[in-house]
Amino acid sequence: MDGSQRLLPPVVAAAYAKRGLQSDDAPNEGIERLNAPQRSLLERARRFFLREYWNIGVVDQTVQDIAAHGMRGPVRWLPAPAPGTMFADPHCIARPDGGLALFAEFLDYRAPRGEIWAADVPPGQDAAAACFRPWRSGPAHMSYPLGVAFGGQQYLVCESWQSAGVPVWRADGGGWLALPPLMQGRKVVDPTLFPWQGRWWLFCTFEDDAPDARLHVFHAESPFGAWAAHPANPVRVDAQGARPAGPLFLLDGVPVRPGQDCGRTYGGGVVLHAVEELSVAAYRERVLRHLDPVPGPYGQGLHTICPAGPATLIDGKRWGLDPLPVGGQVCDRLRRLSGWLRGRTGDG
Repeated sequence: MDGSQRLLPPVVAAAYAKRGLQSDDAPNEGIERLNAPQRSLLERARRFFLREYWNIGVVDQTVQDIAAHGMRGPVRWLPAPAPGTMFADPHCIARPDGGLALFAEFLDYRAPRGEIWAADVPPGQDAAAACFRPWRSGPAHMSYPLGVAFGGQQYLVCESWQSAGVPVWRADGGGWLALPPLMQGRKVVDPTLFPWQGRWWLFCTFEDDAPDARLHVFHAESPFGAWAAHPANPVRVDAQGARPAGPLFLLDGVPVRPGQDCGRTYGGGVVLHAVEELSVAAYRERVLRHLDPVPGPYGQGLHTICPAGPATLIDGKRWGLDPLPVGGQVCDRLRRLSGWLRGRTGDG
């Protein structure tokens, strides 16, 4: 654990000391020993004083093997991003030539608006050596890229709830062509499209409707058709697994849906769900496996899992110091303090 992780603000350190914890305790294990109000206070204090820093890792197992047996091998993390920046939400599109097209969210806290960055991995090369470069940015935050193959064409969507819609691009020769967004007028979080039994399904949450806890499902004849809401929406109400955490995949012919465990902290783990029934009239899933953050330099969070051929992409979180200069920190702290006080009032 590096120095920035050991350095806890006084209110956080006091909460640990009251329970007999040390600052070197892995944060998620420490939080388990606090009661619910203490966990809430600790999480808000930690977010007030520190920043989340995510990075991308490669696990040398197929996603199906991870679903069946858990993560059994070490994680090979990409080189640490530049100070004050992070990569998260990795996604992989396998190319016909055996190469990989990787996409991810990039965020610089000094200009806090997420962008989509991309990396090309030639056939036979290691995804852990990927070099990401800017791909798309805009006036609103972008994150959670996801590839969609339809009608012999390759598409990419991403989250941009601040723009009230789901941006879409189509691969066009050597570039990408922007198309009209999906779900216009809705503040869609983590849109995850999946074809199943002749229909397209969209799993998401909404920024204005408990985004970490209320899962909604929509269906259509195509990814660009009129989306109809599932009659059981929200199909899951639970901070421990509702919010999407990467693309659905098949395990022995059964769809598996990754969901974020935000019960203790944002992105505190990934829950894999076997989708036992998915139709226009019914939805049913059961927990298949819970994946905890991987101990190591990014062992304080996990919120994305994505197939990458014979390997799997994940992301991991650590807490670190704020990169803003003192003046910027003061303004940012005041803004965050206002939100913190509103949340504290809401807790009663």
